[in-house]
Amino acid sequence: MSSFPRWVAFALATAALSLAPVAAAQAATTPQVRSVGDYTMHENAYTTLEVRYRCAPGHDVSLYAELWQGGSKAAPYSFFSTDNPGAYVPALTCDGLKHTVNLGLILRGWSEETADAEWPYLRDTALGFGRANVTVKLTDHSNGKVDTDRDRVEVVSR
Repeated sequence: MSSFPRWVAFALATAALSLAPVAAAQAATTPQVRSVGDYTMHENAYTTLEVRYRCAPGHDVSLYAELWQGGSKAAPYSFFSTDNPGAYVPALTCDGLKHTVNLGLILRGWSEETADAEWPYLRDTALGFGRANVTVKLTDHSNGKVDTDRDRVEVVSR
């Protein structure tokens, strides 16, 4: 039996082990965000979104999320985001580990003063839609790096 396959296996294992610390170090300084929920639970002008993120220890980061349905992103039927007053983004923990949080997004332009007006709320399967587009973005202000994820989620009415 030839020793060539053993040599190849040894070389590949050595290369993989030498790259592991580099990959771990890069992961620790690169922000990461993913939309992980299968659905968004909405009630009128408020909807929720589940996200998982990771950021380097001690870094200053911000999380932004938007969700839209119908039309296009430029001209959607309904548009929710974390930039609107009343939205909820919890305090983020930057320790190099992955954390899962729930965000609260508010309908663009919605206000309590006009809450009785007609608003383009999300529409679930019973109303002919059922899915919404999601974009989440984690910005690391300490090193200027950004990670973005796009997804589609099921719309569930509360």
